[in-house]
Amino acid sequence: MSTKIKLHQKIHNCRKILILGEPGSGKNYLGEKIAVHLGLPFKDVDDIIWKRKFDIRRHRELRKKMVEAETKKEKWVFVGIPATWAQHSVDKAQVIIILRERILIEIIRIFVRFVKRNYFAKKPKETLKSVLELIKWNYQKFHKKDGDKRILIEKIARKNVSKTYILQSRHEVNLLLEMLLK
Repeated sequence: MSTKIKLHQKIHNCRKILILGEPGSGKNYLGEKIAVHLGLPFKDVDDIIWKRKFDIRRHRELRKKMVEAETKKEKWVFVGIPATWAQHSVDKAQVIIILRERILIEIIRIFVRFVKRNYFAKKPKETLKSVLELIKWNYQKFHKKDGDKRILIEKIARKNVSKTYILQSRHEVNLLLEMLLK
């Protein structure tokens, strides 16, 4: 049985779903679709990290307490990058989906998101400099073999084998969604 079929079957019975991945990997896209389909509340870790999105960071201990409060709830779809202060979400999740995407695809998505936020939406403005820093950070943390976020994701996957599923492309994400939305 394929990973997507197993995941599809398991997701229908879950009320606590964690989606982890790099910036531009499609976490919000998948998380929002799953949340709507299953009637679960959706939470983006960015809303916990930032007091004002992409401008003022919350202190690490406050972020940890906020994650614990959110994940104590009975049901949720939580999306974000892996962080040690967010370990509670890993522990409480019934299913963990890890999204892996090629760096070029992520860069394109990050730039498209930048253009949409800056020119077509009433969201906080990002600078080109901050986007370039995000791309550099993404590469160093997730795509280099010794990147600490890559190492953390691999550790999460190893420690939670029975509830972790890795999707390697938008194609795999779309296959899962097709099965889920039938």
